[in-house]
Amino acid sequence: MMTTSDGLYIYLQRPDNGEWVTVGRYGRDAVTGTGRFRYAPSYLDAGLPWSIDPVNLPLGVTPIEATRYGGLHDVLRDACPDSWGQTLLQREHGLSRQAHMSMYLLHASNADRWGASQSDCSGSGKVLAGQACLAVRCYRYSAS
Repeated sequence: MMTTSDGLYIYLQRPDNGEWVTVGRYGRDAVTGTGRFRYAPSYLDAGLPWSIDPVNLPLGVTPIEATRYGGLHDVLRDACPDSWGQTLLQREHGLSRQAHMSMYLLHASNADRWGASQSDCSGSGKVLAGQACLAVRCYRYSAS
């Protein structure tokens, strides 16, 4: 049962035409620390062949749990800033040293990112074209 109230929408820039599509969403159980990723039905129904992590997050309708690294799936953890970037974000946003890695992913500036991810917590879902292959946006949901 997911008890956290914050989660992340994950977006992918299609390699064939550059269009941004919703890939799925990530949530984390605040009690157990278990993360859960689920591909969006619209993504699966469209028949898009790209898994964001073919080894650990194969395409399918079943939510996939992550227990290591604080419940953050490898592909999302890999998109997070390194320790220096985390230190800068702690100073800029008042994050504690114990903040979950997903908070760093959300607060990292897309203008400074050279990797394959982009994040947005404004709720707008606006993704800047040509800047990334994977994007993240915050959402709120009730316990289920």
